[in-house]
Amino acid sequence: MTEIPAGSTNWTPSRVYGFYRILLVGALTGIFFLTWPLPLVGQYMPGLYAATILVYSAIAVASLFLTPLLHRQFPRWHSLLPIVIDIAALTLIIHASGGIKGNLSVLLVVTVAAASILLPGRGGMFVAALTTFAVMGEQFWFAIQLADSNPLHLTESGLLGLSFFFTAIIIHQIARRLAQTEELSIIQRQEISRLEALNLQILQRMRTGILVFNAEDKVVMTN
Repeated sequence: MTEIPAGSTNWTPSRVYGFYRILLVGALTGIFFLTWPLPLVGQYMPGLYAATILVYSAIAVASLFLTPLLHRQFPRWHSLLPIVIDIAALTLIIHASGGIKGNLSVLLVVTVAAASILLPGRGGMFVAALTTFAVMGEQFWFAIQLADSNPLHLTESGLLGLSFFFTAIIIHQIARRLAQTEELSIIQRQEISRLEALNLQILQRMRTGILVFNAEDKVVMTN
């Protein structure tokens, strides 16, 4: 996919994801504090949830300003650090909200999908594997805290991991097709520009005077 300079004001995928993180952390913070003392999220471990969401908020805001620096230092993998931070923060938030059986697990699917777009090559598959290990560790940790007789029963996290890999594969294929279409469009625009320049040179070198009018009888080309 064609890289756009970090200082551009265009809505690049990394910039869109950065603002998504701000909206996400704002929503998670608002839901928690506005529904206190009976929060809809973080009800299992409110202290862990509050600490995680506050740190995550600071990192998400700081990332908007640090992205150009990371882009210059690590042009290929500058998007990996925010993704890894998101996986860690969301895993803690999910744990504090009652584990992966809650509705917050879908947020990790969004993170994996974003990684498949932002990271080069098979970076999305790496993130899918990393996220799968994270949710398995969370379920194991949660089972131990509940004194579960079989903490290694990881069926839910395994199925969730499969959804991560399916998401990574599908989004990667879509992103690759879009990149190919974008490259073809650029090549076609370049060819059209060359043909226009060639036509202009031919007209300028003709000994006969040429006037080209459009449908509204306005002159669009002359030698």
